[in-house]
Amino acid sequence: MDSNRETEAVVINVNTTLSGDITLTETSIPVTSGSVLYNATPDQLGVIWIGNERITYTHIDNDTLINCTRGTGGTCSTAHSNGDTVYESGPTVRIPALDELQDYGQQLLPAFNDFGKSITDATSTSSEAKFVYDNG
Repeated sequence: MDSNRETEAVVINVNTTLSGDITLTETSIPVTSGSVLYNATPDQLGVIWIGNERITYTHIDNDTLINCTRGTGGTCSTAHSNGDTVYESGPTVRIPALDELQDYGQQLLPAFNDFGKSITDATSTSSEAKFVYDNG
């Protein structure tokens, strides 16, 4: 059993916007308000989403995300336009998880994506999540 997984949330009400166009290889990303995003540390990268692209960064300098790694977590690097929404997904919004999937026992429930389709359905193409832990 592969127990490697990442638990992460995207907070739609914690966001900013791009303050300029960025190419698909840009490693410094300008935003209108970097103060709303997690200011990464040497031990913990910041994480954002722009559209369907996940991006990590090492720190924020004057509303610019620095040392960005594009297309992380299996997403594709994409060009984005001035005004596109930048969503927070850093360590402050991580979903608590146990070390091993089997540690959840029988307390895992099927999850559903935004379209109401079960993520455990074999025809689902969503990669949002597979299970939700029922903590009672």
